[in-house]
This record gives sequence, structure tokens and C-alpha cells, in this order.
Amino acid sequence: MHRVLNVRELLRAGLTMEDIRQVAPCPDMKTADFLACRNSPDEVLEMYESRLAAVEARAAELARYRAVPVQRIATLRAGRPDEDLGEVLREGESGSAA
Repeated sequence: MHRVLNVRELLRAGLTMEDIRQVAPCPDMKTADFLACRNSPDEVLEMYESRLAAVEARAAELARYRAVPVQRIATLRAGRPDEDLGEVLREGESGSAA
């Protein structure tokens, strides 16, 4: 039971099955013990650092993507502070199609 929960969590965090094999036997532990597990080869630290770098790169990419609609919403709201945002966005879509 603990293994399944821990493996799922590691997969969600971006680790591959090969990465997870490197942290054995830690996934069999209860979650609190698993998080404190130090029973892994030295390569595991490098693997976690590599995965963290990938997650941080993806987070930065998503932040850049997020900035576009945030800026557009701010611009639209500034020009029409009393209008409903949904209406403003619908008008923007119909205006861009023309």
C-alpha cells in the first residue's frame, strides 16, 4: 500500500520508473519515513537535482505563458472597469475575428 502511494507521488513529481528504481527500498516505507529516507546511492541526489531543475524550468515556462492572459485581462479591465470580464473577453474575441 505505501509503495503504491509513494510511487504515484514520485511519478507526479516528474520522476521516471527508472528514477524510482534508484530510490528502492524507500518507496516501501510509510510516507513520513519515506520522505526522510536516506538509504539510497549517491546517484539519487543527482537524479533528484536533475528532476528539480526540469520542474523549475517547466514552472518558469508556465509562468511566461500565464503572463500573457494576465496582462490581457489587466489591459481589458483597465479600459472597462465597470463591465463584466466575461463580456469584455467575448467582445475582444468578436473584434479580433473581424
